[in-house]
Amino acid sequence: MTTATPAAPDAAPQATEAQQLAAAKTAINAVLRRMTRDPRIAYYFCPLTDCFEKLTAAQALFLGLDVATVRANVESEMRFEAPPRACDCGGNAS
Repeated sequence: MTTATPAAPDAAPQATEAQQLAAAKTAINAVLRRMTRDPRIAYYFCPLTDCFEKLTAAQALFLGLDVATVRANVESEMRFEAPPRACDCGGNAS
């Protein structure tokens, strides 16, 4: 007979699977929304990245849609802007 080890008194309560899925869906939606609204963020999550592929695949699963359709929709809303470069304003100017 095995006994379960009791949880520590200050341990965080275990989330249900539904809570875990809801949290994942919220996080995915937040990142995709930011990618489509902020060109500087989109610059780092361009459609060639692994992150873009994983986020859009997960979104497609949640929405019950074809991955290619989700990717095309997200990509059509993205605008890309390189972030400003650091200024090298001092130092070795001749």
